Amino acid sequence: MPQLRLDEQRFYVYFRMTQECFDEILNLVKDEIRKSDTNYREAISPEERLAITLRFLATGDTFYTIGHSFRVGFTTVSAIVTEVCEAICRHMEHIYLPEPAENIWKKCAE
Repeated sequence: MPQLRLDEQRFYVYFRMTQECFDEILNLVKDEIRKSDTNYREAISPEERLAITLRFLATGDTFYTIGHSFRVGFTTVSAIVTEVCEAICRHMEHIYLPEPAENIWKKCAE
């Protein structure tokens, strides 16, 4: 991540979005996707959890492939993708997918 942040174009190609968009999504969900460190290991940061999810959504690669890229287990990737997608939906659905009103249905019908 730190190296990708140094090159805006490469960042965009890798995640299919700008750093500003990434940071906006991160700010919306970071508290919900943050995990605590344990005595046995450091938690995966919210930034990396979002990066894993966006890489999966951007490429459709297998959890196994993404796990190798980020050096985490494929079951961990699966859990992260599910959790982060749910958090994104909870925080963004009302902004980008508002409940349809009668006037919206009429516009669609036209």
